[in-house]
Formats: sequence, C-alpha cells, structure tokens
Amino acid sequence: MKYFPYTFRRAFVCTLLVSACALALGLTLAFAQWPQWAHDQQHTGAINVAGQNLNNVLANIVYDPFVDQEKAPENGDGDLLVHYQTPLVDGNDVYMEFKSGTYTSITTWETQTWLEKKLSWVSGQLVTQWSFQSDWKPVPFGSPQWEPVFHAALAGNAVYVPGGGGSVYKLDKATGAVLAHYNPLGGDTNIFLCGPLTADSAGNI
Repeated sequence: MKYFPYTFRRAFVCTLLVSACALALGLTLAFAQWPQWAHDQQHTGAINVAGQNLNNVLANIVYDPFVDQEKAPENGDGDLLVHYQTPLVDGNDVYMEFKSGTYTSITTWETQTWLEKKLSWVSGQLVTQWSFQSDWKPVPFGSPQWEPVFHAALAGNAVYVPGGGGSVYKLDKATGAVLAHYNPLGGDTNIFLCGPLTADSAGNI
C-alpha cells in the first residue's frame, strides 16, 4: 500500500480561515483568487485583499452531513478529526468539497463519497452550478488519526480533482465536464492520493 502524505493541520486550518473570509465576502474583483491550498505553489497562505468586518452571514452551506457521527465520543471525545478542502475562490465562483454516501464508523471512512461542486454568487445567493462525484478514497484507517484531505486545485480553465488509485481528473471550470483523466500509477486501488493538489505558475499540477 502506498500513499502520499497529507498536510500539517495548522497550515491547513489557517488557509481554511483565510479562504472562508473571501467566501463570506463574495469578492468579485479580478484579484480575489484563492486557487489552491495555501493560495500558491509556495504555500504562502496570503493574499493582498483589504479586510472587512464579518458582520453578516451571507451563506450557510453544509458540506459534511456526517459531523454529528464524526464527533461521537468513540471518535475522539467530541473532536472533529477531519481535514477539509479550502474553498477555492475564482472571482464570483467558489469551488468546494462536499461529502455524501454513508458514514459507518471512523475506521471505515471509505464508505463515504467525495464530490467537488462549483457555486456562483447569483443575486446575493451562492447557487450550485455543477457537481462532480469522484472515485477518490482516503487511505484506510490505521490508528486514531485525522481523516485525510480531498483537495482540488484551479489552474487555467480547469479544476483538477483527486481520483481513485492515485489518479487526477481535469474538469472544465465552467461546466464540470471531464476533460482528461490522468492515471500515471495504473489505477492500483492500493495507491492513495492524500494531499492537496498543487499548481505552479505555469499551470502544471
């Protein structure tokens, strides 16, 4: 069994908070971009956008319906031991991880399914534009630990989404259509992609 190590919790949580601010503000300026984990290939976790007071909740979205089960005492004394994708911001559009399927226990988290959705600000509301269900699965549970992260990245006119067997899907940002399915490791189900995808300045993943 092979897997790619996932990110440090502290860095991931920080980028989630920064990106959540951009999501809540509904930024539409051209520079309001957060295309990947920690913003860029250097993982600086910073963006040059003037801060605003977070006085109002503009959107309330449930992207993990299993939180109550995941916080059950037998899973860590009420702690939520799950990594989540940073909301990816592209002007007026937001790309987010969503979970579905069935939650059975922390030791069988592979019964869940992971999706990437595009939402856009329309008349002050975040409206779903498309949804893509991936065949990605996390590395099997081995001991009390955090659920690995399913994390996409934006580059050019595409959003790149983790797939099963260490593969990567290239989706059209506008429609969600599959443009390519990269499978360099042969689709071996014992290989797991467990870290955020990263794009460089040239759009290479």
